[in-house]
Amino acid sequence: MGKITDFLKECGVFYLASVHGTAPRLRPLGFFMEYQGKLYFGIGNNKEVYHQLQINPQFEICCTSKDNKWLRLRGKAMFDESPEILAAAYKAMPMLETIYADPKGSRFIPFAAARLVATIDDMSGGHEEIHEL
Repeated sequence: MGKITDFLKECGVFYLASVHGTAPRLRPLGFFMEYQGKLYFGIGNNKEVYHQLQINPQFEICCTSKDNKWLRLRGKAMFDESPEILAAAYKAMPMLETIYADPKGSRFIPFAAARLVATIDDMSGGHEEIHEL
């Protein structure tokens, strides 16, 4: 897990793909955290991606490092709005609590990445695959 989280930290921004009907949708994200051995991401419940992942929880994430390696993660989104997970998310990225502070507004919804498969590739043909993080 450390290799994956280190890679995501280095990249800063990564791109999450979901499915809308039969078409892919892609958007930049920056929040992730490792918590109790699981990798979490999160989105606002007012976002189209939230509704897409409710219908089809399969997702893929991709990002590229400064040394031209790229990480791909694919898995299944398992939403978890428990107070413990939300507190950990707000601690990991405090600005989220400010963004989603209005109790009548949208909410930040964390999700664990289940059945996760990660690959790291590079331009010289290097390839590493990591299953079930």
